[in-house]
Amino acid sequence: MARRVLLMAVVASIVSLLAFSALAEDVCEVASRVMPESCVTQADLFVTLNQVFGNCGGTTVEEIVANFISKGYLPADFTLEANACVTKGFVSQILYHALGLRPGLIERVRIAVSGLTPGIALKIAQDNALMVLGDADENLTGAEFVACIFALVRYELHTTPLPCTTYRALKSQLDQWLVCIQQVMPLSEAATYIPGLIHVPTS
Repeated sequence: MARRVLLMAVVASIVSLLAFSALAEDVCEVASRVMPESCVTQADLFVTLNQVFGNCGGTTVEEIVANFISKGYLPADFTLEANACVTKGFVSQILYHALGLRPGLIERVRIAVSGLTPGIALKIAQDNALMVLGDADENLTGAEFVACIFALVRYELHTTPLPCTTYRALKSQLDQWLVCIQQVMPLSEAATYIPGLIHVPTS
């Protein structure tokens, strides 16, 4: 029993350390680190989105989550599992609420009938060139996450208002992130995950 308690304490310490490490990293540092990973953790997701959204507040992952809940980006009953993998549908739901994405007519009807499911949110985020291809219940890989952050930074550079700050306050940082993210993943590679990132002229 004592060994089990000790093991649980060690695991909790490791998870806490990972979350703290993520908090100390810049967006591009996180992108570079998670690039080869098979999935992205909740801790890395929330810390990175908090920065790209313009710092919604919080010095710990728990505080960031609490702020996301208060702003309606996450459901009120959400429980943080810092080391758990995130899915494409889950991330899309956050983007939908934080960015105020506008659904098409069919999606509006579906939301009215069944609420904003991960599948509906995924379709809307993909239509806005903010989410990679795939299904709502698929884990988001590190490379796919980098492509999403690339897309999100580009989106915020051309869209106002921003979730947690003003465009003027964040523009310089967004410009810097755009440059350094392209060193991690060039636009041409990101576009293989999110085809809508590159607009081909029709005439």
